[in-house]
Amino acid sequence: MVLRSPHSAQRLSLRALLYTVFDKEKGTTICCSDPPTAVGDKFKPLGRYLLPETNVKGRVVSVVLDDNVILGAPVYIEDTIYSRNCFQFNICAVISSRIDVEP
Repeated sequence: MVLRSPHSAQRLSLRALLYTVFDKEKGTTICCSDPPTAVGDKFKPLGRYLLPETNVKGRVVSVVLDDNVILGAPVYIEDTIYSRNCFQFNICAVISSRIDVEP
């Protein structure tokens, strides 16, 4: 998928989707991605930034890594049915931030 801005020659492309959850033993982990090969070693340490403390719930979180921008909005569902009384997840879009100068 390629997004073009009508006012510039910039070109953004969706590279992947990431699903992160908080595991009470492992901490924040990237559970799956599409495409499955999108999660390399460079993305694994980003978990704590993609699912930060509860004071950012409902806000957009962005992380820049190389020529990628990772965007997501952490969700925190509070209920006693969950361990730690909260289910925490984030679905992130990995977007290329390269600028294409071709017409």
